[in-house]
Amino acid sequence: MKIKKLKLLKEHNIITDDEYKEKCGVLLKLIDIKQDEINKNETSNLIGDDIIEDNKNNNEDEEEQKIFLKKHELDATNIYSCLYYINGLKVNIKFDRKKKKDKLYWFNISDEYLYGFKRKKADFFIWICGESGDFFVIPNSTMEELVKNAYIDKRDGRKNFNFKIDDNGYYFLPGKIDISEYYKNLKPI
Repeated sequence: MKIKKLKLLKEHNIITDDEYKEKCGVLLKLIDIKQDEINKNETSNLIGDDIIEDNKNNNEDEEEQKIFLKKHELDATNIYSCLYYINGLKVNIKFDRKKKKDKLYWFNISDEYLYGFKRKKADFFIWICGESGDFFVIPNSTMEELVKNAYIDKRDGRKNFNFKIDDNGYYFLPGKIDISEYYKNLKPI
């Protein structure tokens, strides 16, 4: 997380002054430690490549989010990773960028965005399905219900699920729940 984003979180009272100071200190220490590892370690190229790959994925995510926001003329302020303020609402924007012949898109969600841990609770979620222009805008209360039967990843506790788009409709899996009312519906935000 960048210090600039931490400052914005503090300004919007999402984190306290003490949390801000603590996170900035930890972030700066991690940067120093990583730099030392890169400088001292003979396998620094491998570590460096991992860092570059992580940054590349984060940059691609941010670019995709910006393109979506601009395309749909949404005035947004990025407050943390995939979380934005849009019209006074916290909106989590995620996407599965892979092209799918079967139009089955995989996503996951962490409890911090769903239930509000660390003050990141999203009011809405925008799930972008590939490059096709398909997306769903789903309120938090509905997401809580939908993911009750989702597969929980034992490694990180995230809830995993799919969206299925076909000639018969728009579905949330598991359960093949009809989510047509949320398809490309930006009116709530």
